[in-house]
Amino acid sequence: MIEVKELETMAELIAVRFPRLASERAELAASGASPEEIARHDSIVSALMDAQKLLLARSAELRAEEERAAKYAKIYPEACRLKEEMDKAFHAHERANLEYVTAENNLQSAEVALSEHMGNKPRPETFPSARAKASWETRRQAFEKHRDERKEIVRKKREEMGEARAENQRLRAAFDTAAFQCRYYGPRTPSAKPVPTAWSVPSPTATRTNNSPV
Repeated sequence: MIEVKELETMAELIAVRFPRLASERAELAASGASPEEIARHDSIVSALMDAQKLLLARSAELRAEEERAAKYAKIYPEACRLKEEMDKAFHAHERANLEYVTAENNLQSAEVALSEHMGNKPRPETFPSARAKASWETRRQAFEKHRDERKEIVRKKREEMGEARAENQRLRAAFDTAAFQCRYYGPRTPSAKPVPTAWSVPSPTATRTNNSPV
């Protein structure tokens, strides 16, 4: 199989002949050669020049193909890796969104439970016992603690959701760049490897849970 370097060497060998061919033409003209002989010489020189141009053009094309193939061989595995990481980040982002919505729902339930309990505070006109007052106060503290715990969970889930979104966006941008490079440097044949493509799934619906402490 002829290598690119061999084509370049052939073109160089032809180029080396040009000065000598120019001298030979001058000698033909000086020696009184016939127009037919000079025309034949010029025809040979022209054919060699065409051959050199063809060799150089083809070697340049092959060299570009080799460089493109080398870049593709390097970027394609990276694109596959980024595709896998992007898919994981996508699911992590979806999961973080679901967990945040669930935490918000749980906080809302805790606040409603506390509000309802505050509305059932023993009234003086009912002459509540000390035990009833103490029980109500104990439950109030439990509801408030539960609400505060849910607030902290919401804060953490909001941070996790933001971090997951940022990571998902970072990996998507990196993959988009790698996928573009795959398409640019990829083989120009029908049997070329397929470029990994992004995908998405429907967002899951969050479920509401009741985490009342009492």
